[in-house]
Amino acid sequence: MLNRLFVVFGLLVFWASCSNNSGINYQGQENYYLPIDQLKHSDLLMEYRYLETGDAPFYWLYNLDISDETAVLLQGQQLDVYGELLAETQELLVENGVVLKSQNIIERDTQQLEWVKTEFDILSDDLFLFGDWDTSSKVSSKISFASKIYQGQKTTISKDRQFLGDTTIIFQDKSYAAKQISVNEWYDIEEVGHLEFGVQGIEVYALGLGLVYVKKFTESGQRIEYYLHKCEIVDNE
Repeated sequence: MLNRLFVVFGLLVFWASCSNNSGINYQGQENYYLPIDQLKHSDLLMEYRYLETGDAPFYWLYNLDISDETAVLLQGQQLDVYGELLAETQELLVENGVVLKSQNIIERDTQQLEWVKTEFDILSDDLFLFGDWDTSSKVSSKISFASKIYQGQKTTISKDRQFLGDTTIIFQDKSYAAKQISVNEWYDIEEVGHLEFGVQGIEVYALGLGLVYVKKFTESGQRIEYYLHKCEIVDNE
């Protein structure tokens, strides 16, 4: 459960690598968050793999809704290796960044043998900043949810992202401009007792790819680390 919070299915698809699409010259700052210019033309499937564990890969399937001229809606679905839905998110791309509109996770009820959707309450919605970052640049978000499976359990998660600096990464033998972001999270879990703990880490976002690397760790030494393995264009028309 904590891994999901920290972090070949039935579509007719045409596969092409995001990184090899030479028809797009990514310039806008929004393309650090995701390849937004590519998403204007097709859906994207991002495959992430864990480092130093035997855990299975997971996927994010993204699409854009540009019907509203005032705010672009980014929709994402997190999937496991079998194509089962793990989480959903809706985010608004506004002039100066990305704000969270809605989010949920899919909980497994092992007694009823069914999946249950649990919606999050959005308490603070800033996810990412467009424009020029400096080391004082920070965005904050906060969500809470009451589990539908574990009665009486309520979880609140706060997250701060702060700019660390520019860098360059290599992905599939190609160089990309990138931004390093520090991440500080605070988990507050209420149940029979009360559990609180912090998580620190680093995220790296590359121009024209989006999130390419994440490393997070707790004070107790628990660590999660994963990276972008593939970014694929999905044409499901």
